[in-house]
Amino acid sequence: MPRRRTVPLVVSELGRRLRDVLGRDLVGVYLGGSFVMDDFIDATSDYDVLVLIRRPLTASRVAALRRMHDQLVRARRDAARLEGDYVPAPWLVPTGTRRPVHFFRRGRLRARPEFMLSADNVANIREDGIAVVGPPAKRVLPPVKPDQVRAAARAMLHERASLRTEAAAAEEILGALRSMSAIETGKPTSKTDGVRWGLAHLDRKWHPLIRGADAVRRGRPKGTTDLLGQAAALTRSLKALDRAR
Repeated sequence: MPRRRTVPLVVSELGRRLRDVLGRDLVGVYLGGSFVMDDFIDATSDYDVLVLIRRPLTASRVAALRRMHDQLVRARRDAARLEGDYVPAPWLVPTGTRRPVHFFRRGRLRARPEFMLSADNVANIREDGIAVVGPPAKRVLPPVKPDQVRAAARAMLHERASLRTEAAAAEEILGALRSMSAIETGKPTSKTDGVRWGLAHLDRKWHPLIRGADAVRRGRPKGTTDLLGQAAALTRSLKALDRAR
């Protein structure tokens, strides 16, 4: 099990402000993602948060939350690392949510609800998430089956991506490798797990590309690897490998 770490101050501050805005409608605030999997990278990682609430947000609550997020981003530079979802408890299911939900990215509340949460996210937070506010995640989140995690990972693997920058290409490569690892194990996996999977299972011709993508994520020089030129070829190969199973 990943080792527990002290909750980042910006996440604790988010929890405090959410109690002020939501009051008794707040069930809990849970930190998951790379942070609880011991795969958080200072150069690029975000703080992945689930905010569980008792009922859907009203228009006035949405407006208050938008102001709160904007104030927090202005007050703390690291608030731009915050991303998460506001999920009414009755809408939460093992595969995500029954309806679109409000969410925040780069610290700010986005304009309209969308389907954002997946079985992979739910399983990660239920099994390893840190309760910043509220009861332990296992008490309030539904159990997730391995095949539900596999289905979520497969859906992410086969999504189309626009690779316009080196950083986007690195993210696409690492995300695809992480999906392949999750499809194999039926468990939430980290990007580092994906790198290990790729180096263990793929032809050696892909290894410089995998290491180059990992270097970009970690803020290190990638060497001469052409991430933009080769990312699409690697992800096509992984999709074909998955279809052939």
